[in-house]
Amino acid sequence: MITFRPHTASVTALSFTPDGTGLASVSHDRWVRMWEVTGMACQALRWEQLGSDAGINHCQMSPDGAELFTGGSDGRIRVWDALTGAKVREHQLPTRGHLFTAIYAFVLSRSGKEVAWCGYTHNAPPHDVVVASAKSLVVRHRIPAHAQQTMILTAFNGGFCSGSYDRTVKFWDWKTKECYRTLKYRGSIRAMAISPDAKRLAVAGVTTITVYHLAGRDVTPETVAIRGHRTCIECIEFSPDGTRLASVSKDGTLRLWDTTTGECKRIFAL
Repeated sequence: MITFRPHTASVTALSFTPDGTGLASVSHDRWVRMWEVTGMACQALRWEQLGSDAGINHCQMSPDGAELFTGGSDGRIRVWDALTGAKVREHQLPTRGHLFTAIYAFVLSRSGKEVAWCGYTHNAPPHDVVVASAKSLVVRHRIPAHAQQTMILTAFNGGFCSGSYDRTVKFWDWKTKECYRTLKYRGSIRAMAISPDAKRLAVAGVTTITVYHLAGRDVTPETVAIRGHRTCIECIEFSPDGTRLASVSKDGTLRLWDTTTGECKRIFAL
């Protein structure tokens, strides 16, 4: 394992370019940085920008790799040219007295045409999910999605999921405010991931990961439940071929799991 310190405050999100040659990082230090990736090393800086007036909480590459989206506590989604770092556009906050959401997480649709974000909505219950055009960043609609704060979003073909402190995962269509399925858990939801082929959904409920099979609007739990972390799971992600799942927990470990058997293949101390 090779480590380096790309920021002066907590690193909140990372995103690889589709071709694997670049790695974007964002932080509470408000900087956006793009790193060159060579083998196992990624310490050569491609570009950097002071990217926000407040801490940046999330980043994601567009499906075509041309743009990098970032969002943070100042309530703005910003879009950067992935090659040069030039700012391409940003979401304009509403006028005084209207709603705006401090962004904790967002997700792009699989087509790259839509973006949804969540966080704390000022002057309203903190459970809105905002859906906008990825090209114009104009808000299309707000969804009163959950009874408590929405913490994580992930996209599949034709829609997206939201996970919340209210112990539910909800399934949404991009075009409407319709919730067509709800999954209930014993604990709050802080991490979810969709496999690259969009056929499997992994959901982390406190210390257990449940994997579901997706087929259209049908959601079927698989027989394998992944367990091993001692405390709350903060992030999960599928490998490119979907055969492995990585998880990071407050117990200070990163673990690699076989998605078919649920066996833990490796443990890294962080």
